[in-house]
Amino acid sequence: MADKKDNDFRKQHRMRVKTKVYENGFSGLNDIDLLELMLFYAIPYKDVKPLAHRLIDTFGSLSRVLEADLGALENVEGMGASSAIFIKGICQTASRCMIERTCVSDEPLDTKRACEIGISLLCMEKNEVFAAIFLDNSGNVLKAQKIFEGTVKEVEIAKRKFMEIALSLNTSAIVLMHNHPHGICVPSMEDINLTSELILFFRSVNIDVKDHIIVSSNESFSMRSSYRFKALFD
Repeated sequence: MADKKDNDFRKQHRMRVKTKVYENGFSGLNDIDLLELMLFYAIPYKDVKPLAHRLIDTFGSLSRVLEADLGALENVEGMGASSAIFIKGICQTASRCMIERTCVSDEPLDTKRACEIGISLLCMEKNEVFAAIFLDNSGNVLKAQKIFEGTVKEVEIAKRKFMEIALSLNTSAIVLMHNHPHGICVPSMEDINLTSELILFFRSVNIDVKDHIIVSSNESFSMRSSYRFKALFD
């Protein structure tokens, strides 16, 4: 009897949360409610409100829950592998939609939009990741993609991986991007040297490097827009 009452309460509670969305939209949900709603579909037969609270308490905020590594999510009591994958899947879907939205335009890529793409692509990465925006001969975006995870010291890896994709897309120009996950988005000497080397490398195959965007958790820096580094690209 107790189990039946618990099941009935759980079903009624889930219906109340869903009805709130139908009537008032997602803006009517707080962070706990929204996380709980996601967990409804990952864990269909349990009360997940305590787990939603536990996740927020563990990581500190909804955004940090979504940014957390799979292993860290799995370690939270009540989660497990399937639930962690579901949460990360939602995060990745949102990220890809944001990238797609910023990439699609009838106008050639400008610095503002390049920085927006860089932030969308890299701001949640915990390690240093290199990426690029590949452009056609009119300056329109062909593709924005993460290339590899590593450091600026791995120049030969960077060259090979950037080139493979650039050639497959028949790219005319490229915007380099990488993140500083634990610091501010100011170019280091290694960043400057790598940029110079990649510019020369791509020029040898008639691909123009338009910019190098550096991203931190919520900011971006365009080397081409900086008076100090602009000459590298001219």
